[in-house]
Amino acid sequence: MLAQLKIAQKPGGIEPHEVEWNAFQGYWNGIEEDDALKFPALSQKLKSLGGFKNIKDYHFRPQVVKEALEIAEGAKINRKEAVNEAKTVKNYIKFEQLFKSVFEKVPLTVKNIKIKEAKQPSQRVVHGVISDLHIGSDVGKEYLNPYGKVEEARGLAQIAYQIGSYKEHHRKESELSILLLGDIIEGLIHNTEDQTFKTEQICRAIWSLGQFFEYLLSKFSKITVWCTPGNHDRDERKNPGGEK
Repeated sequence: MLAQLKIAQKPGGIEPHEVEWNAFQGYWNGIEEDDALKFPALSQKLKSLGGFKNIKDYHFRPQVVKEALEIAEGAKINRKEAVNEAKTVKNYIKFEQLFKSVFEKVPLTVKNIKIKEAKQPSQRVVHGVISDLHIGSDVGKEYLNPYGKVEEARGLAQIAYQIGSYKEHHRKESELSILLLGDIIEGLIHNTEDQTFKTEQICRAIWSLGQFFEYLLSKFSKITVWCTPGNHDRDERKNPGGEK
């Protein structure tokens, strides 16, 4: 068979792996050799050995060209997209059928709802939460970013500005609630090399917070302040002795 395949492909100028079954059958029937198998017997023999195509591809490996790979890859992508599209359409049909079945049983009625305008504007409360200011935890110039009384005052001023500029168009019906959640000053509970005197910390906190609330009183007609101390705000050192 292999020898005949090589012969059968020559008239058409094709490779052995390109010879089709029908062409091979026609060629084989034209062989006049006495010892040649009749085609039905040959066909049965080929089936027992795995089939014409498998035998042909095993001995004459097909040449894979770039165009064939691109076509195969494109076909694979198109099949995948077609499957996904079919699933989407199927799900849409199911949803449409479910939607119709529900509203066939439950009538849909639309009512005109009139929205009443409030006679008076709603009262509003703006909440500001402040904690861990650690006023007095001065960081010296030996660090990358020094931090002292100027920087802490500017930081608190920025917070005041953000609170005061929040939704100013509702200012008439708004009041302010400030929550001071502790650690307003640095205190003297840890290493004290960079910390200023506790008395100065307290004075700086009073001055900064005084400026803070004076500014906000120009923005709000009422301010409520809620306070709770933190561990840095206590009046005793964590480790007794050597207090400044």
